[in-house]
Amino acid sequence: MAYNPNIPLNTDSIKVSAGNIQENYSQINTVFGRNHGPFNTAFAGMHNFIQMPVQVDPPTTADNEGALFTQLGEFSGLIELMFRRQSDGNVVNITQSLGNTIATDPGFFFIGNVLIKWGTILDVGMNAGNYNLPFPVGAIPPFNTPPIVFTQQTGTLVVQIYTLLQNTTALQFSITKLATAATINVPFFAIGT
Repeated sequence: MAYNPNIPLNTDSIKVSAGNIQENYSQINTVFGRNHGPFNTAFAGMHNFIQMPVQVDPPTTADNEGALFTQLGEFSGLIELMFRRQSDGNVVNITQSLGNTIATDPGFFFIGNVLIKWGTILDVGMNAGNYNLPFPVGAIPPFNTPPIVFTQQTGTLVVQIYTLLQNTTALQFSITKLATAATINVPFFAIGT
């Protein structure tokens, strides 16, 4: 039997409705027991973990509320944890990431409004000179402002192969390749908004 909000009615005899009342308590215990510490323990009323159904649209919020919810990530296509600010304010994506940390595959994640990207630009030209290297696009969101960029030269060479230039934009960073040689791969890590 399912929970019955009409049990007991004020006209019910306890003797008659006792089974229905016990069933209601059983249903309450089942529902409350999901993801909560059990009754009559030190953990009663505490959450073991939180499960939230995916929302199509962000929940509405009043001027004294915030809302934590899940929604499909715009870039990842995965279920992500979101926070909506008061007064139907901005939605902050807390967890969105491509979840990929392999150097040659680009990835990203958000920490609040901070965007962190990484990857490797492959086969940068053979000649010495300046190269503008665009950040990966597509499933990866763009920076709104020029990020801070870090690069790491790889391999066993002792000689410096390139230098990072200071003309980074929201769309690309630049290097100066110091000598003509084989093409190079440029791993990067960038932090911005």
